Amino acid sequence: MGDTQEAAGERLLQTLRSMKAYDPAGDYYALTLGANRRGGLSWSAQTHWVGFSERNPRWEIRAACLVDPEFIRKAWTAGTPWSAGRSPKTGCPA
Repeated sequence: MGDTQEAAGERLLQTLRSMKAYDPAGDYYALTLGANRRGGLSWSAQTHWVGFSERNPRWEIRAACLVDPEFIRKAWTAGTPWSAGRSPKTGCPA
């Protein structure tokens, strides 16, 4: 059973190492992951306005914005751990 845990741990480390690199031609979003005092998980993203909900006209519909991964890497390397995850093409208006 120890070998299985060691193999799983090594796979996790490899995955985390691969997330420390990014493809400059790729599309990326900035996500913030967190947890509260009770251990509940949370996440957030930079977003832009897409429109209003048809069902609830006063509710905004928002979508995640694309970010420049090099800028985010530099900002987060100033003291915050970071990782990169590739995502489909969509983005914020210019």
